[in-house]
This record gives sequence, structure tokens and C-alpha cells, in this order.
Amino acid sequence: MLIDTLGDQPILVNPLPPTTTKNLITAVAVSVLANDGIVDRNSIMRRFFIDKEKTDEILNILEKIEIISPYNPFQCQTILVNNIISLKQKLELINNENINN
Repeated sequence: MLIDTLGDQPILVNPLPPTTTKNLITAVAVSVLANDGIVDRNSIMRRFFIDKEKTDEILNILEKIEIISPYNPFQCQTILVNNIISLKQKLELINNENINN
């Protein structure tokens, strides 16, 4: 916990709780499904406050379990599942994968 001040009144600033990779993977996948199925790396980095390396790691996992299309520099990646139930079934595969955190 950090203590900051505003004039003469102390303000407690609590850091964001740590987010696991599995939670981020789920959140990114749901976000892409909800946003027209287009994968936008910059939007993901801004929305989830993660750096490029973490974003790439998450997207690589989503590619591996076939939730998003493979990376192609000439066209946008898209989501390969068409509903939340299919997405949930695919996301359950990450429980069987060796994903840190």
C-alpha cells in the first residue's frame, strides 16, 4: 500500500491486485469475442494494462488452442469461435496446458 497526499490529507493508494495469466487469457478472449471478433493488439495492451511481450504471450496461447486465427502480417487476426459456450470449452483447455500462474 502506498501513501500519497493531497494537500494535508493522506490518501491510501492500493496497487492493482495481481492478475494471473489464465485470468488475462480469459478476459482477452471474451473481450475479442464481444468486440466484433477482431484482434487488436494495441487495444488489448491499453485495456488490460499489459506490455507487448505479455500481449504476444497471451495471443500465442489463444492461437495454440485455436480461439483466434494464426498471426498474418497482411490481415487482421479474428476469433474462430462463434459463441460464448464454444469459447468456454476452448478456454477449459488452458487448465490442461502448462501455463504459468
